[in-house]
Amino acid sequence: MMKTNPFWRRLRAALRRREPPPAAIFQSAWKHQAMVSVSFVDRRRSLHNVECRIHDIRKGRVNLELVFPLRAALLERGRCALYFKLPPAVLKREFGIRSSPGQNGFLCRSSLIPGTIDARGDVRDISVEMPRGYTRRELRRHERYRVFSGQVDDAGLWIPARTAPGAPPDLPGTGRQYAVRLVDISAGGAKAILEDVEFFDEFTLLDESRLLLRLSLNLTSGERLDTFLLCRCVSSSYSIRLRRLTLLLQFLSPCAPPDHGAAELSTDMDAAAANGDEETDRSGIAVIRHWLAADYERLTAGGPEGSKNGGD
Repeated sequence: MMKTNPFWRRLRAALRRREPPPAAIFQSAWKHQAMVSVSFVDRRRSLHNVECRIHDIRKGRVNLELVFPLRAALLERGRCALYFKLPPAVLKREFGIRSSPGQNGFLCRSSLIPGTIDARGDVRDISVEMPRGYTRRELRRHERYRVFSGQVDDAGLWIPARTAPGAPPDLPGTGRQYAVRLVDISAGGAKAILEDVEFFDEFTLLDESRLLLRLSLNLTSGERLDTFLLCRCVSSSYSIRLRRLTLLLQFLSPCAPPDHGAAELSTDMDAAAANGDEETDRSGIAVIRHWLAADYERLTAGGPEGSKNGGD
């Protein structure tokens, strides 16, 4: 029996592993109604992330419909980044791709073209040039949702007096408590802002520290959902000019509040953090995930500027 040349074996294997072209990937995203996150910088040099659905694909362009309209003043022609995810079953069935963890997402670079402006000065659709390539990459495990007025009744953050990385926090009541504003939230974390706060030495040690977040979320039934969450501060930044502290938080685990109103923290902080990390990596905090699924969209429909941002 004649042996096959190793060169042809390698060539055939390479062709079988060849990535599908961007046009085929976008056609699949259109077919399966995948949400597309578009990131761009506006005229004021501020970064925006907007969620879109593919309206159609024609003449080398992907026409996108914004989930929520944008002010025309924010949009102009320029570079942008696109990101969307396809289920592993779709990748395997349509392209023969057996995706490994962290490779279900597609990141592309393109050029943004604003659509028509309506009578209110809003843009409801945009177009992007069909990207020439992409990178398979998982940018986030949990989708982030923008928070608008009416969704969160109240939010507070407790910063322990000792916040050195790896050190357990002090007992409740010995640190500082602040009212916070949530910018976005996911099942795995949130972006929070403390407005008009004086700078304290503790702020320099926030990164990787354990914080306590108290949330009072509005429900469509008219009631409120109160929860306490143990968090890890992923990053922090303080603006001296604006007197504003911005925090990126990762949810670790829920905390049960006792009768006196302060949340009880586990005495074994390392174990609680490890268990929380495992839970959050898998499916996020259950109570937040259920709120996003059952109440967020309905509350968003009643708000003027609710929007899903894409994740953490």
